[in-house]
Amino acid sequence: MDHKELLEACTSIGFHLLENGGEIYRVEETILRICRAYGAEQVEAFAIPSSIVVTIDYGDGDFITKTRRILRRNTDLDKVDRLNGLSRRICAEKPDYPWVKEQIGRVMSGPVYPFFWKVTATAAISLFFALFFGGNLKDGVFALFAGAAIALLGKWLAGVDANGFFITMLSSGLVAVLAVAAVELGLADHTDKIIIGTLMNLVPGIAITNSMRDIIAGDIIAGMMKMTEAFLAAIGIAAGVTVPLAMLQSFLG
Repeated sequence: MDHKELLEACTSIGFHLLENGGEIYRVEETILRICRAYGAEQVEAFAIPSSIVVTIDYGDGDFITKTRRILRRNTDLDKVDRLNGLSRRICAEKPDYPWVKEQIGRVMSGPVYPFFWKVTATAAISLFFALFFGGNLKDGVFALFAGAAIALLGKWLAGVDANGFFITMLSSGLVAVLAVAAVELGLADHTDKIIIGTLMNLVPGIAITNSMRDIIAGDIIAGMMKMTEAFLAAIGIAAGVTVPLAMLQSFLG
C-alpha cells in the first residue's frame, strides 16, 4: 500500500468500528497496529464518538491526515468482531489495498437480523422484564404488545430522520399512554409494571458502560460525550413518561 491507500484503509476500519459501537481505545489501537505493520514511523489517531482523525508519517517529513465524521451510530457487535478479525489478518499478512477494501465491504454488507426479529426481541424483553419487576401475566402480555409498538414507532421515526432524543421521548410517551389505557380498559392490572418493563428496551446501558470504560482508560472527552448522550436519553425517557401520565391523571382524575 502507498501512503494514501494505507490512510484510507485504516481510517475506514476505524470509522466502521466507531459506527457500530466499538470502544475508543479499540479504534485507536487498531489504527496504530495496522499503520505500523506497513512501516509507518509515526502514527497519530484521535477518536471521539462523533469524529476520527488519523495522521501518518513514514519518516520523510511528508505528513498526511484524514478526518471522518460519524453522523449515526449503532450497536452491531458482530461487525465489530469481524472488523477486529480483519485488522489482525491485515497486520499479519499485509495484503494490498484492493483486497482490504473488498473485505471491508463484505463485512459491512454482511447479514443483519430482519426487522421482524428485532420487533419480536423487543416484545419479548418487555414481557420478561414486566414479569421480573412484579407484574402478573396480564401485565406481561400487554407489555409484549407495547414493546412491539415502540419498535415499530422507532423504525418509522428513524425512517424520517428523527433525532434520537425525540425517538426515545415519543416511544416513552407511547408506552405510558398504552399502559394507562390497558389498565383503564381492564386488559392489565399494573401501569407501573408495564411501563418499567417496556422502557428497559430504551435504557442506554451500553452507552453508560462504554462511557465509564473510556473515562477509566483515560479517554475523558469520549467518555464524557457518551455519558452526556446517556444522560439525555434518560431525560427523554423521564419526560416522555411524565408528561402523558400527568395529563392523563388530570383528565381521568
